[in-house]
Amino acid sequence: MAISPSLWVNYQNISKFEEQYYAKSKILNGKLFLCCGNLEVLNLVWHNVDLLEYKLKDRRYKGLVFKKQIFQGYAHVGTAKPGIWKGLKYVLKLTD
Repeated sequence: MAISPSLWVNYQNISKFEEQYYAKSKILNGKLFLCCGNLEVLNLVWHNVDLLEYKLKDRRYKGLVFKKQIFQGYAHVGTAKPGIWKGLKYVLKLTD
């Protein structure tokens, strides 16, 4: 689960790690719940969550399933409670 993730940290090195991984493997077995609040504009969380979603859709990793959710009316700290609840339900297959 990635709840309001700080994907820009260290000059977005998570993106560089992903590129290196993709160069070696097109398989990524896992389930990811990615979320943030729609008010997370100034801290760039929403923007970076969208970028990650687009990249993962484009990569089409075999074995990876993921869901992105934007919580309306929430800022950074507020996404914790709904993010944990919805994320656990998703990754534990309690809902789609």
